[in-house]
Amino acid sequence: MDQSFVIAAERIAAQHCAELVMPRRGEPDFGAGLTRLARRMAQVLPDLLSGFVDDVRITAKAGEPRCGDAAALLQGDDADVSHVVLSVGGGGDDFVLSIDRRAVFELLDRAFGGDGRIAGDLPAAIPLSGQSILTRLERGIADLLAALAPVGALPALRIGRREGDAAMLRAFPGEDRVHQFALSVQGGDADPWRLTVTMRPAMAELLAEAGADKAKRSAIGPHDEPFADIPLRLQATLIDMRLPLSRLSGLKPGDMIPVSVARSVPLALGGKIIAHGTVGEIDDRVALQITSAFSHSVS
Repeated sequence: MDQSFVIAAERIAAQHCAELVMPRRGEPDFGAGLTRLARRMAQVLPDLLSGFVDDVRITAKAGEPRCGDAAALLQGDDADVSHVVLSVGGGGDDFVLSIDRRAVFELLDRAFGGDGRIAGDLPAAIPLSGQSILTRLERGIADLLAALAPVGALPALRIGRREGDAAMLRAFPGEDRVHQFALSVQGGDADPWRLTVTMRPAMAELLAEAGADKAKRSAIGPHDEPFADIPLRLQATLIDMRLPLSRLSGLKPGDMIPVSVARSVPLALGGKIIAHGTVGEIDDRVALQITSAFSHSVS
């Protein structure tokens, strides 16, 4: 019996569209956008921190963003850190803000007239005055994140649970990978301290878009939150005089020293002259009438 036969196709073989057969895409890369965002945050963060300290130059430097397991990124190098959860709607872990606890004690020391240099082991508990500083710092950075996002995309962030141990925080349940960027902050000649912002992928995509496309939002100005209400300490030098050491060493109550007020009084911010003015009077109070400001002539 001849069992040979020829198979002939009765219809066109199945064909798949290119989108179905193309190689599977890898994980989205938000590195470039988050890098730009971190650098922008490093530029404006000193203005926020200037409300905590007087006459101290604060600088911030952004590091490269990272992506990985949440527990591994938050645990870091086991530094003494305070972690706090920030959420958009209050029900999930959208961000974790991590701040070196030494930053709190440094700001607290400066608030009481110290130089901000913290040596040795930190106390186990943050005092009430330090907790107030930490809360203000967390609130300011949370508002800063919202301000840097695309307009209207990120409402005011809610501050949630706080932990010193990242393992106890149990952040980002259900997320396989999270994104993180870090800032190194230094006040004066004190040792730098570190803060990190860790976020779930949806928030990384949102903020990376803000960093990649600046044209989508208007620039943050001095009249925008959270900067509009930051108090800045100005110094007006009414008298700049020289006095011999022999005269200075012999000063006693009742002595009279003739002085003359300069015609052009410099107005300085953080040691840099930003304006000049003349001395006048408003409502029986000494006032300064600005004659020039924010120009090359006052720098």
